[in-house]
Amino acid sequence: MNKKNILLTILTLFLLAGCTSTNLAIAEAPFTTDYLNDCSFDLIVGTDCLVLSAHNPDLDNSGSQEDIWEGGDLMVYQTVAQKYNISSTSANDAAGGTGVTLIFVRGLDENFVTVEEVLTMNGSNTIQTVNSYLRPVFIAGINAGSSQTNEGIITATTETTGDLQIQMDEGEGLSKNSQFTVPINHTMLVKSILISVTKVGGQSPIVQIKGMVRLFQSNVWIETFDVKVDTSVSDGRTVELPVSNMISGGSDFRIEGTSTHDNVDVTTRSALIIKQN
Repeated sequence: MNKKNILLTILTLFLLAGCTSTNLAIAEAPFTTDYLNDCSFDLIVGTDCLVLSAHNPDLDNSGSQEDIWEGGDLMVYQTVAQKYNISSTSANDAAGGTGVTLIFVRGLDENFVTVEEVLTMNGSNTIQTVNSYLRPVFIAGINAGSSQTNEGIITATTETTGDLQIQMDEGEGLSKNSQFTVPINHTMLVKSILISVTKVGGQSPIVQIKGMVRLFQSNVWIETFDVKVDTSVSDGRTVELPVSNMISGGSDFRIEGTSTHDNVDVTTRSALIIKQN
């Protein structure tokens, strides 16, 4: 398989092309099953049907909101595009190593236009992106040694401020951010969101999950949904269509959570429909 085909496969895994799963699909006009199938297979010109997976393995009772992502706390949104410094906690994630050797990076530049690149990992030593990014999208491994995955936690932080933007936990091969920014000249509909909560130990946490949107050129975060999950072992909720109105290009979307107990594991899957204007 050549590099182009590998990148296409990685993008498919990230997007999951899965809007027709029973948890996420709703056969309502105009989003019929046939429409979603065609969208997933890239048969509708100018429209992408995406499923964005996110994970916070340690949502705590801190009294503060945390983003659903593997970085913990809230991601700091940048006002100026910066290069990313990328490294792993394992020396094996490097050229010639047993872990991930090549990674694919995608984000948005200062004009909210999608940019991407392929980089060779250097273990715990920092490598730097060629592009400057205003918003992250994801990082993914595209080649690895004998372990066939990343052996350490791979992070991308901003060059000058050191803010964490993306984290890929060990053994996952793909970062899992709930934060998503709509590319410029596109419009997004958040079709549905599947939420899964798992307790740790003898807890019975009540977890509150919120969807937040900040429109392009605004500094106000707007709450689009608010769901509470009360669980003794594990539980889930699905937020159905419509989660929000159409979200314009350059706007930010994120999923946040709080918990009444520490060490709660939360995953979300957001079904997104993104149309080119």
